[in-house]
Amino acid sequence: MFLVQGEGRGHMTQAVSLKKRLEKDGHQVRAGVGINPRRNIPEFFSSEFGEGLFRYQSPNFITDQKQKGLQIGKSIWVNLLMLNTYLKELKRLKRETLDYAPNAIINFYEPLGGLLQAFNRISIPTYGIGHQFLLLHPDFEMPKSSRSDRISLQNFTRLTGMGCKRYFGLSFYDMPARGKIIPVPPLLRETILKMEKDDEGFFLVYLLNPGYIEEVKKWSKENPGTKICCFTDSLVEDTQKQESEDLTLYGLSGTNFLKLLSKCRGLITTAGFESVCEAMYLEKPVMMVPVKNHFEQFVNSRDGYKAGAGIYSDHFDFDGFLSWIEQNQNTESSYKNWVEKNQDKLVHQLYSDLNSN
Repeated sequence: MFLVQGEGRGHMTQAVSLKKRLEKDGHQVRAGVGINPRRNIPEFFSSEFGEGLFRYQSPNFITDQKQKGLQIGKSIWVNLLMLNTYLKELKRLKRETLDYAPNAIINFYEPLGGLLQAFNRISIPTYGIGHQFLLLHPDFEMPKSSRSDRISLQNFTRLTGMGCKRYFGLSFYDMPARGKIIPVPPLLRETILKMEKDDEGFFLVYLLNPGYIEEVKKWSKENPGTKICCFTDSLVEDTQKQESEDLTLYGLSGTNFLKLLSKCRGLITTAGFESVCEAMYLEKPVMMVPVKNHFEQFVNSRDGYKAGAGIYSDHFDFDGFLSWIEQNQNTESSYKNWVEKNQDKLVHQLYSDLNSN
């Protein structure tokens, strides 16, 4: 059974990738996904799990009025007001889990997954998967930041991973295992692994929060002649809108995004983990723009820079990205080799654990 955080699409992409891999070995997979009013569950995820998918209310972040940054204080209060709802959902999660009686529970950074174990002590082996679990690794280099931000993120990660036998920390690069934490390559979609890349000269943009779209529109208007394809959840999924001759807006779509990613000159994105991993595998340079007040994305952007993904910025700096690309035409990274040689590391460790129980 998978328990998947619905706040970021990366967790859902990872779950789909692992599901396909496990099914090749004859396993059956059911999934629960945490939902909230601000995010729709994408079609690629719901169709993959079909009737084996159930939804439940789960904690989430509240964005500011401009839909750019996070409001941490308000997020805490809103989720506290939802506490009774979450307690009811925990009871439901317990029923769903015991009825299905899985051999293992895989927690894709879903906070109710950790609370499920904390409140119920379910005796089913549980494993945590996510880049966030790598932040607990003693050798992981945290960027310079406020101590409170760092401790808050690490404690939230520990809460999310409560009851886990192991943490599989998705990583841009190889690291030694430490305690319960095993660094593994990202769970890339099989489509990415088989894609051929090209460079048709346009820039691809992915926005977690639609408030950033005005920055993209402004730069495009001031710099005619540069083609931009921009994905945003402000449009209906799998639709597109021709904003101008140079700027095309797309509703979020896994299939269309990957096709354009393989053909773009570079990716400019909020600093989620999965989209950066996909771009790196296709050897596309990335500009990472962390969502305001989103400390996890701040960490992702610095870690991606260290791994050779590209550069980071506090705004959508197309000019700076263009300049960087022109000066870094032949950059090399060990990332692709790390992914290709260790694709089955997570699955092999999972099977080894389960067979030893």
